[in-house]
Amino acid sequence: MFLELEQISFQRTGGELGILGYGYCDSGLRTDCSVDARALRSSTGNEWKTRYETQVELNRQLERQTGLLQEKMEHMRGNPTDRLSSIRSFDQMPVGSLNQLLKQLEEEKRSLQNQLKDYELRLEQEAKAYHKANDERRMYLAEISQVTGTCRIITV
Repeated sequence: MFLELEQISFQRTGGELGILGYGYCDSGLRTDCSVDARALRSSTGNEWKTRYETQVELNRQLERQTGLLQEKMEHMRGNPTDRLSSIRSFDQMPVGSLNQLLKQLEEEKRSLQNQLKDYELRLEQEAKAYHKANDERRMYLAEISQVTGTCRIITV
């Protein structure tokens, strides 16, 4: 689902299906009208007009696709009352399916626990590196102030 949204976003920015390849308005949904208008005026043939109309139609289609995909995502996230209905559906599932689902959830749990441990380790390493760099910074500042103090004594 996220991949589909990324593909639509890529297409919208003049990727695979983008014809004009110009910038987009603040909303990110329509082509920059001033650039398109200048392109239409500078062209003597109907080629730019055709390209513009094709791009506008493509943008409309992509807007509809984006809307549908966002609705799907909202539906998949669900609301709290919907979650209770999914729990009720577990009561109706056969034991074999429940066991499979349990194994899948346990694997996902292990994966997430490993990912958490990895992030904790990475955070610990980053904290050590930060403290080391901060200590070096303090050491350099002390040296600088010492040298500055020595220079002031010499110039006085």
